[in-house]
Amino acid sequence: MTSIKELHTEFKLEWNKSDSNHKRDFPAAFIDIFFNKAQFSYVEMFYAGNSGKPQRFGFETTQQRTDMLSDLVVSFPKQPILTPVEVAPGIFEVKFSDLKYPYCHLVRAYADTSACGIVNITPKQHDDFNRILNDDLTKPSRAWKRAPSRIAASTDDSGSSLYIHTNQEFDISEVKLEYIKKPRDVFFGGYDSLAYINGDLTAPNKSSDPIDSEICKYKDILVKLAVEEAAASIVDVQQYQIKDNQIQNKV
Repeated sequence: MTSIKELHTEFKLEWNKSDSNHKRDFPAAFIDIFFNKAQFSYVEMFYAGNSGKPQRFGFETTQQRTDMLSDLVVSFPKQPILTPVEVAPGIFEVKFSDLKYPYCHLVRAYADTSACGIVNITPKQHDDFNRILNDDLTKPSRAWKRAPSRIAASTDDSGSSLYIHTNQEFDISEVKLEYIKKPRDVFFGGYDSLAYINGDLTAPNKSSDPIDSEICKYKDILVKLAVEEAAASIVDVQQYQIKDNQIQNKV
């Protein structure tokens, strides 16, 4: 864990560094918001390069980038074995809502079968799936121990699920998933969160303990991303003020 108090201190140092200590300070609640947005950007940046930031990286492109997400990668035995449900002939569902931690991205999956032992589960794109299920080189195979899968909405609308296809060649009894979990929101403490104000009595409030960040190894990158979020918020406010002044002048 990385102390949220430490992150706030480093945020203020980095934020003031860019303007000779003349920038306005932010309330703790605002800095928490910047860090929570930064955590999302951090995961997307190093998983698939989809953060909207100028940086672009891919998960496991290099060992170092793999390490950057290792704090958030959950695998067996930390994630217990899952029992899939056959929702149609040869189609088995594993609900992400049944995972121990909030799901963000799938890393890998494999299954135990009664017919052929351990089978590799390979996620595929939806637009290719009909071809994949009928192509001799990609379709489910007992001999080659493979089962293509797809991610879609759960049958009970509880979120997303992994659907594993076997073409009825074998049954699946157990599934092990390795995934990137969603980083939990940080909380500095001393204020009522918006969720608590809006009626969620389990949400952080003035009497709650601080909540530290689960991103540890590369906290310096997290701090810089949080500062980017803060800078973007200032730009948005300034742009809004300019537009508002233009409207006022035309009235």
